[in-house]
Amino acid sequence: MNDIQLLSEVGQALYGENWQSTLSADIAVSDRSMRRWANGTDQIPWGVWLDVYRRLEARALTVDYWKNALYERVVLRECEQRPVGKFDPETDWLIEAHEPLDGRHSQKDFAVLRSLADIRAFMKRHPGMIFRVTMPYSATAEDQSEFGKMNIARL
Repeated sequence: MNDIQLLSEVGQALYGENWQSTLSADIAVSDRSMRRWANGTDQIPWGVWLDVYRRLEARALTVDYWKNALYERVVLRECEQRPVGKFDPETDWLIEAHEPLDGRHSQKDFAVLRSLADIRAFMKRHPGMIFRVTMPYSATAEDQSEFGKMNIARL
């Protein structure tokens, strides 16, 4: 990617379609200079790259802050509110199937099961998914060992 493409793509990511005037105002350069850099007429000075980087970093921190706020308020609460049904952590296995690209926020199915064989059957019915499995407290050492050998895409 050359400098012109990089400046254009970063500018559009930060400010949208009319990025040149907004970016030039934010880094205190003239619109005319920004247009010359964007057209490739003049070379982009190092100090401009530094200012653009600082704007990008500030935006990333702001977006990350809001992303975390939404994660706590929306995503976690939504996942926690899914009904599990009758689940006894002493004797029951709990398995959740999730979309691979969306991780733990995309629960497609879940089941409360009694055995490791049931876990395998559930997984076969959901190919390509990733799983979260809660093992019962009373799981035998053999079940724990067999479960450890299973090639599960885990969250």
